[in-house]
Amino acid sequence: MGPATAARDQESAAPLGAGSRAAPADSRAMAGPAPPPASPGAILVITADEPAAVALRRALAQEGLDVVTSTSAADAVALAYTCPAPVLIVLDLAPARRSAVAARAAGGPSAPVQSQAARWELLAHLRAATASPIITLGGRQELESITALELGADDHVRRPFNPAEVAARVRAILRRRAPPARSCRQSAHRDE
Repeated sequence: MGPATAARDQESAAPLGAGSRAAPADSRAMAGPAPPPASPGAILVITADEPAAVALRRALAQEGLDVVTSTSAADAVALAYTCPAPVLIVLDLAPARRSAVAARAAGGPSAPVQSQAARWELLAHLRAATASPIITLGGRQELESITALELGADDHVRRPFNPAEVAARVRAILRRRAPPARSCRQSAHRDE
């Protein structure tokens, strides 16, 4: 998976921890082709952490949900503006880190590639761009949870997270957003 490529997640997923970690793209420039549009009812997962992406894909797919992943801020914003918009966005706020291989190639230590401010800016931009619910994944600090919620997240899950718990939170939010079923009493009054 290229750093600025959104992947359709019906493909077979590699085991957790297998394969190399994709280096995240710079959020200011979009390299490569435009991401594929999300299908109706798709969940958009934004993370540069490949093992987390695989785990979330599996957990959400087991719920019968269509999942689209993005490793770059530019692709994420493009996908948020697609029509139809994703029904829910899972945004990983954890700092993206260069893999050891990428760090050696660049001649430096493994280090965060995206600043904390850029991650908060992405959350605020996504909230302004779409009415889709947003679940953020982040660190263990309480302040990060509060900041995420105040910037527009609908829910926040601290790391380390259980993918099944994230899937349950997705189901809960989607259940609350589903149009309510009409009761017999409501339909009887409309027939009069």
